Amino acid sequence: MKSIAVFTLAAMFTLTSCAIDGPPITAAKSEKNINKEAMANFANEFKNASDVTWDKEEDFSFAHFILGNERLVAAYDETGKHISTSRFIEFSELPLAVTLNVKERFPEAVKIGRVAEVVFDNYASYYFTIVTKKQVLRIKSSADGYINVMERQKILNQK
Repeated sequence: MKSIAVFTLAAMFTLTSCAIDGPPITAAKSEKNINKEAMANFANEFKNASDVTWDKEEDFSFAHFILGNERLVAAYDETGKHISTSRFIEFSELPLAVTLNVKERFPEAVKIGRVAEVVFDNYASYYFTIVTKKQVLRIKSSADGYINVMERQKILNQK
């Protein structure tokens, strides 16, 4: 059960604090507070990473970095174990099963927000927002196209 909570925290942290075209919103001022085991594991796993900055949220450490030409975030638990890696992708980069299901289930979509791809235990999940004329939906999808509406917010009538 704790792994589900960790996964959710990592995904939500990625969605709310990582900007694809800029530095993290809350970069750690000092790496003193970051788990040393996490830093060592990161250095071993992502040898070619550049522009690395660290954040800490509760018992979790997050490495924001560039690998190749992609901005990624790696999450580590309190023991320094790597628990997830995430990145932002375009809607068109989603697996076909996801895009087809979104188009079928939400034909009234006016806008689809950025997609955060989060890999946890070699399993990818996708988090994004769908805007319709009446509501905003926060979506979680699996690679096989299963869609879970995590939150619905009605759009108030504007005059």
